[in-house]
Formats: sequence, structure tokens, C-alpha cells
Amino acid sequence: MMELDYLGFLCLNLLNLNQKFKSGYEEYWKNRHIKNEVEFSFQEDLVNLMVEILKGGTNYDFSTDDRVEALFEYIGQIEVLENKRAAYIYDLHRNGTVKKEREEFSNYSFADSQLLRFELNDRKKEGKFFFYNALYSDPIQETVDGVNVIITFKDIQSLKLQGCFDFEFLKGARGYADTFEKISEGKYRFAFACIANYEYFILDMTFSELTVENFEYDWDSRYNLLRVE
Repeated sequence: MMELDYLGFLCLNLLNLNQKFKSGYEEYWKNRHIKNEVEFSFQEDLVNLMVEILKGGTNYDFSTDDRVEALFEYIGQIEVLENKRAAYIYDLHRNGTVKKEREEFSNYSFADSQLLRFELNDRKKEGKFFFYNALYSDPIQETVDGVNVIITFKDIQSLKLQGCFDFEFLKGARGYADTFEKISEGKYRFAFACIANYEYFILDMTFSELTVENFEYDWDSRYNLLRVE
């Protein structure tokens, strides 16, 4: 869940970069207990508050905001969800139930890459995504290299784009998390999140086929980042 990755990023930065906020958070939970049974929800108002505090730096006065206690509760819930997800993933790996599907794609990692451009063709149900500096792990040479790749997703069945649609922002945003999984026979899911200045962009899609090809990129040139047909 890319939204949870983004919220975890905000929480981590709030609690590590703002000592005043961290002290207030720890004081709030000193004589309280965080519920272990929580459901995920993306609460836009509280997410915006976290971004405001982070952008405001240590001089930002959040103490008079009547949403602060709700934010402390929300961050506590996010921590519970992250811990549960980490335990679930650990069990999958320990039990050997994690399988690499589509080996030619599972060797790529898009964390720390940049999404330069994407093209969507609704008629063909296709999308092309241009990634700069994706990491490719060569299992034969046992090397890891940065590569520029165009991924063409075919027979797209669902597509969600969420977050900041300022494409100048996207040029400077680094990939933060990505996931690729097989849902059923002939159906896959790819999700990617990038973050810059505490703002985010997420794409999440299901599809049937994909191709990967390398491309040359001149950093001084400027692509139009979006093309929809």
C-alpha cells in the first residue's frame, strides 16, 4: 500500500526532525495505550497538517492547533499498521511463500529512480512510463547498475493516479517505494510512489503484459511529461 509508505515517511520525519513534536507525541502516549486493531484510512486533513508542520520547520507552532491530539492518535495508528505489515512480510519470506514472478522485471527496483514522463492511451489500454536511474540487478554478473528504462504496460485493467500532478515536481521527485506482484494467472499489479518536499505522487495499476526497454536520456533536454491519447 503506497499510501502507507508515504504516511510512514511523514511520521518518521516528524518524529526525527522535530524534537518538540516528538516530545509532545511521547507525552501524549505516556499514560495511554494504542489500540492494536486499527483500519487504514488516508485522512487528508491530518496528512496536510503533517506536511505543514514539516515544511514549517522547528519554528512552526502546532501547539494551538485543535487537531494535534487527533494527529497523535493517527500517527499511533500508522505505527501499528507499519509494524503489522513488517511482521506479515517477514513471515512470508521466512515461510518461503514469496515468489518472483516475471523474472525479467523483478530484477528492477524503482526506489530512488525518477519518473520523467508517462504516456497513457485509453483506447489501447496501454501506458508507457519513463524511469531515469532505475536499479537493475544482474543475477549472472552479480552487479547492480543504474539504467534508464521505458516500461510499457499492456491491457491495463485499472489505473489510479494520486497526489501531486505538478509535473515539474515529478522531475525532481525521487522514487520512495515500489511493488510488483502477481494477483492471479495473467494479472499483475505494479505500484510506485515518489516524494519531493513532503508532497507525493502515486501510481497503482493492474495489467496483463509488460515490456521493458532501455533508452538514452539527456538531462539537459526537457520532455513533456504527460501525453494522453
